[in-house]
Amino acid sequence: RLDANALFYLRSRGLPEALAQQLLTAAFCREPLAFLADPDVISALTGRLDTALASAGVA
Repeated sequence: RLDANALFYLRSRGLPEALAQQLLTAAFCREPLAFLADPDVISALTGRLDTALASAGVA
């Protein structure tokens, strides 16, 4: 479930609801990558995540 306050914030700034949901979903999925130390692993996982999000219509 997306954070209603974050969704409201993005919507109040003029973003369409679908785009706001996509941005929040992508940010949620990418958050754990910030805790990884190896840039090569981060890059590889980011690429896979972006592909998965795009195929799901999120990114």
